[in-house]
Amino acid sequence: MKCLLLFAMILVQNSVVYCQNDPFVSNINITNNAMLEVRDITGKKVPTGKEVAVEGSAMVNEHFEKGMVKFKNGQQFKDVLLNLSLVNNRLYFRKDSTEMIFLIPVEQFILPLTDEGKEEAALFRSGYPAVKDLSSNSFLEILNEGSKLHLLKYRYKTVAEHYVYGGPERNEYKLKSRLFIFNVGNRQMVEIGNTIKSIKKALPEFKTAIDQFGLTNKSDFKREDEIISLVKYINNL
Repeated sequence: MKCLLLFAMILVQNSVVYCQNDPFVSNINITNNAMLEVRDITGKKVPTGKEVAVEGSAMVNEHFEKGMVKFKNGQQFKDVLLNLSLVNNRLYFRKDSTEMIFLIPVEQFILPLTDEGKEEAALFRSGYPAVKDLSSNSFLEILNEGSKLHLLKYRYKTVAEHYVYGGPERNEYKLKSRLFIFNVGNRQMVEIGNTIKSIKKALPEFKTAIDQFGLTNKSDFKREDEIISLVKYINNL
């Protein structure tokens, strides 16, 4: 009897360890109304961005796409169906037509995105210093990274009222973004705007390089691709 009890205790212990290390184990509750509720480990309901009162999707992609995810414990998985909510900045995965969240903290993931008709693999990462309303757990898209600077993009969606003449008011999701620079040297995170003044203020030690790049390329840094090129230029100095 003692042997049987000891064997049962070992089985339970192994089961707990497995659940704690399995990133695909999620706290979910499916009601009889076929309504999926996703809850975090505290039991709090997590919105998936599919509220019927708001038109459009809160997710970064219209559909779940195959991507790669790496966890902070070193585990890594490929070909996982992923999607990122731009309302709560949470990463979801799909398994057997069910949307779930990871219980193990995610370090970074790669997800194909479609911008202006072009599909490209985007790298998102957490772990950067907290800045303004963003925490170290926030996922930011890496536009360029080098030995000096990382250029980061925070994608998010807000709910805005949409008016149509002669029609009813509607709420819809609006896509927005913010740019940040992580300075590798002093490990500082700074939000920047699309102006040379804002960029110089964020990077005072690179003022000469910024002026030189702007003059050579006749750039006023109003476009995102110009800022990406500037950061690449600085990283290659």
